[in-house]
Amino acid sequence: VQNLQTRIKDNPNGTIVSTIDEFMKMITQDVFGKAAFSHDFGCCSSLELSKFATAFEAVEDDILNRCLHQPLLPQNLFYWIPTQRNRSFLQNRQYLRCFLRNIVQDRVEQKDTNCQQDILQKLMSTHAQQQDALEDLVDILLSVLLAGYDTVSIALTYAIFLVSRHAEWEAKVLEEVQQMDWKSTQCLLCRAVVMEALRLYPVATALSRTLEKPWELSPTHVPRGCHVGISVWSIHRSEQHFPQPLNFRPDRWVERRDGEWVERKKADNSSAIPMGNRDAFLAFSAGGRSCPGQSFALEEASLALAILLRGLKFEVDDNYKVEMEWKVIVQKPKGGIPAKISLR
Repeated sequence: VQNLQTRIKDNPNGTIVSTIDEFMKMITQDVFGKAAFSHDFGCCSSLELSKFATAFEAVEDDILNRCLHQPLLPQNLFYWIPTQRNRSFLQNRQYLRCFLRNIVQDRVEQKDTNCQQDILQKLMSTHAQQQDALEDLVDILLSVLLAGYDTVSIALTYAIFLVSRHAEWEAKVLEEVQQMDWKSTQCLLCRAVVMEALRLYPVATALSRTLEKPWELSPTHVPRGCHVGISVWSIHRSEQHFPQPLNFRPDRWVERRDGEWVERKKADNSSAIPMGNRDAFLAFSAGGRSCPGQSFALEEASLALAILLRGLKFEVDDNYKVEMEWKVIVQKPKGGIPAKISLR
């Protein structure tokens, strides 16, 4: 935020124009580096995506595009075919794996003494005695990045967009942020804003499960072993589960009590809107196969939102309409949502 503020002050207009998601990616990448293996990518300090981040995005986009566009073409199936696309993919993939392999190797050889208790350290205590542990750890770190990178950066992008479009909620968020005890990191309204953004714009718009036992879905009998698709998008925008489903209402999740925001835990009629159905909130899936990083992702996004809105004002053109870009079951705002950013 301080680096952005400096750039804004240096601009004669007192503002900068950029896409919201550009800066959200920088935050997510830096948090991943610190939490996963105590490494500072320096994206937020330089206000540029690191080489690691650009390589990861290139690999991710390439895989999704191959799945979407003529996936059975030989050049999309076999990476050894000497095309420019395959060469670029393999170079980026090799860079990512070498970077993470060096991080893991340094930790194994105890060259890195600034590790504290990050994700890698905890993984190493579990995999230390296994053969080929190094490559397994690289795979796990890439999986953690794949799971958390898009979810948090896209959720933050939509959260800032929605707050900028609803002045009354922006004022309430600012009030909470100004009164926050930063030692306790309790920002329940910011958390509710993130959850409402994920309800309206879930990053993963569909889930699938294979039934381990028969399921009676009246009047239909669904047999064991059947593959079932679940539309997260439709459930999140269902009047049955979320009254006024197209409205941005963070107070589905929290309520004001004695001057403080508290989590809503039981349905009541005292609020202007019924409590959100948490069993129908599937942004992180649900059940035994739900996202294990849900709590961390919500905490990261909530704190990032609070810090950003405390120091910066985001303004999106009134005529702007969100156009979503779909990649298999993942969606994100096409173009990243352009905004004018100024100082508070």
